[in-house]
This record gives sequence, structure tokens and C-alpha cells, in this order.
Amino acid sequence: MLGKPCSRAELEAAIGNLLVPKPASGFDVLLVDDEPAFARAVRDLLSLQGHHVTVVDSAAAALSAVAGHVFDVVLTDYSLGEVTGAELAETLSDTPGSPFLVLVTGYASEIDDPTLLSRGVNAVLPKPCRGEDLRQILTRVPLAQPA
Repeated sequence: MLGKPCSRAELEAAIGNLLVPKPASGFDVLLVDDEPAFARAVRDLLSLQGHHVTVVDSAAAALSAVAGHVFDVVLTDYSLGEVTGAELAETLSDTPGSPFLVLVTGYASEIDDPTLLSRGVNAVLPKPCRGEDLRQILTRVPLAQPA
């Protein structure tokens, strides 16, 4: 967030903070969120950071996407309607080569739920989130080892 009015140096620093070093080709991210405005904002932030982002709006669409493609990271909203993001993470964690799973939630009770880690969730990110929040979470993603 940048307050107005701001100096050119402040603006350049804010933009520069979005363009930090990342894996050579960025991560392949699946974003699961049924709120279009939030999904667009997160997609745009991740794209600015050099990541390739696929957006789906349901758990069923996420399972279909994962069946046909290997993702490095799955960011899923907690509240998806038919199932929770935690249930989706649990299902995905049982698949071979499971992606790094991030649960994004606006529910305070989910942020501190210790059982999420045993259900396949690698990290919890509170809503609303900023570019810096996303960047910090993605520093925890293990880089693929060469075969």
C-alpha cells in the first residue's frame, strides 16, 4: 500500500519490491477461489512476481486441473461451497508429487488451527493478503531437485 502523495523514490521502491528474485521460471500455481475479484487480484500479484497462474473457481475444477497438470503450488480459499479448502488440501496431499498447499482464509479460527498441517496444508495465509504476504509464503516452497 502506498499513500498519496508519494515521491518518485517511494513509488519506484514499491514497484521494485514486487520484482524480487524468484525461481528461474517462476512457480506453476493453481489458484482456487470462487470470488472473481479476489482471484484476479491474486493472479495479477503472482504474475507480477513471475509465476504462471491457472485460476479455477471450485474444488471439482481444481481436482480436474491437477489430474492433467503438475503444479508447484496450490493456493485455495477455505470457503469453496461444496467442500472446504482444507478438505481439498487433504485430497491433494494424498496424490503423488503433491504440490505445496496454501490455505487462504478470512476466518480467524482457521488461521491458528493446528490440525491443518496434518491435513496436508503447508501454510495458511489470512485474507486480505498483500503481494509481500504471497512472496513470503512462496519462499517456503521447496525448489524441485534436478532428476
